[in-house]
Amino acid sequence: MNLNDYEGVWKRQELPVGSNADIASLVATFETKSRKLHAVVKVSDFAEAGAGFVVATAYAFFWWQMGRAGWPLAFAMALILGVTGFFLRERIRARRTRLGADAPMLEKIDADLRVLRRRCHLVRTLWVWYLGPCAGAIAIQVGLIIHRSPPWDPIREPAVFIGFCTFFALIFWFVWTINRRAVRKRLEPRIEELEKLRREITSDGEPHSTAGDPAGTSTDMTKYKIFFIAVPTALLAVFLLFWHLSSERHEADGARLSQLAAENARLRDENVKLARKIETMGHAVSLAGSPAPSATAAAPVRPAASNPASRQTVPLAGGLTPIEALGNAGRATARNAFATQLWAARTGDVALEASTITFGAEARARLEALAATLPENIRSEYDTPEKLMAFMLAGSPHPVGGMQVLGEDDVDANDVTLQTEWQHVDDPVVHQSDVNLVQDADGWKMVVPYSLVNRASDYLARTIAPPPAANPGK
Repeated sequence: MNLNDYEGVWKRQELPVGSNADIASLVATFETKSRKLHAVVKVSDFAEAGAGFVVATAYAFFWWQMGRAGWPLAFAMALILGVTGFFLRERIRARRTRLGADAPMLEKIDADLRVLRRRCHLVRTLWVWYLGPCAGAIAIQVGLIIHRSPPWDPIREPAVFIGFCTFFALIFWFVWTINRRAVRKRLEPRIEELEKLRREITSDGEPHSTAGDPAGTSTDMTKYKIFFIAVPTALLAVFLLFWHLSSERHEADGARLSQLAAENARLRDENVKLARKIETMGHAVSLAGSPAPSATAAAPVRPAASNPASRQTVPLAGGLTPIEALGNAGRATARNAFATQLWAARTGDVALEASTITFGAEARARLEALAATLPENIRSEYDTPEKLMAFMLAGSPHPVGGMQVLGEDDVDANDVTLQTEWQHVDDPVVHQSDVNLVQDADGWKMVVPYSLVNRASDYLARTIAPPPAANPGK
């Protein structure tokens, strides 16, 4: 086999004629076509095996990125490496049965017939050993993505999921179709040519050899069928078992979170009662003529979560996810950071809210100027622009009740703009806005626009403004 044979793999070759081929032409071109046949098979096997290693490496990388949560990808890797091992096994088999250049022509014909019939058999069982495991690996990958995505992610939409399934189904159908076409157009006609050539050579009465019969490969392929059906089935069963155990663990975690949510609700109600008592006491002292200190100067404004008026009073529009259902999604991605920011503001978690936001230079200067005018107790508790803004967002009298992300524009790897729509708890109007998030060493953070900083600062300045001094002359 020389370079011209490998070069012929990438060029368009003439289709076999079949049983109508001329014997003289078959004899003259047999050696060349035989070498090209083995070159095509060799290149195909190594290309498929190499692609399998690449895909398995990609799955391993994603598993490493996701940590322990990516364990289902181990089964996807096993399925892909199983297909890769099949192609490598074919190469080992071909190497063991390769004939030398001085072998009789009849043996070479029988060898080519074995190769061609085996290839036909592999194509007819393509779903068992190739497409089936690949489909299983893709199903695991898509299932893992959907399982880890937040509730508002577009991947959870039925239309998107059906689109994914349709796309991959078309790919598998295309692979199946082109392989079946290759059998009809190339392999079967070439088998007819070689059988005609063999009959011509053995027409002098030489016994017919069984080397080219497919019976020799049928038993072998039955073993492969059992192997490639049993192994994926066992892997799928183990995957479903681990998935069930993982679901039970998530349900237990959900029950604990529900208990914590109930405890938080109880604490919020107690905070409301305490705030009312403080307000009543301050009002009573004021009526008695004593110089009552400002309630907001003595203690920071309560966050939105402790205010009964902040509860959802208007039904959310369709498609919006309640903010209280988002939870602490972390800040590993821009979408997760945005969800965490809204949830922290809605539940009154000032510390978490402060970790999810950042500012431009003008907005930061505005907050620093505001801080200089605040009472000492507030200034000491909220000693950074982030904490001060988080305090104002968590104490908003007009909080956001629901949201969804409509799209995402990646400016670069560390700068993302989300197209969002959202609704206040007490307003049926659905607003749309672009939210800018940036990534630093600490994760993704929302860039609070200057307009919002300025509006919140004005509101806080009015809220904590000390009462006018009494006129001594009266």
